Amino acid sequence: MPNASPDYSNHLVNDFILDESFQQWVLHPDKPTDFFWEQWLRAHPHKAEMVNEAKHVIENLKFPLYRLDEKDADELWIRIQNHDRHQERSASPSFPSRF
Repeated sequence: MPNASPDYSNHLVNDFILDESFQQWVLHPDKPTDFFWEQWLRAHPHKAEMVNEAKHVIENLKFPLYRLDEKDADELWIRIQNHDRHQERSASPSFPSRF
């Protein structure tokens, strides 16, 4: 629930979608956020359609959870370590020898 609530009365659908407090309410509702948004919608019934559209967009943005199996995780870790070693070698200045 927003502590110092922004003025949502001028929000458009995209503004609601991008608002972290609104996202929190849609994705992880709890009593305080439900209360806030229910009260806000009662005071701004003309925004209900925009709110519902923004909720629909947020609810339907699904990103698949990708898990690496142990073999792929090990291979990735080796690549990261090799990259780090290469970066360390590249960062070391090399001076030509005069002798």
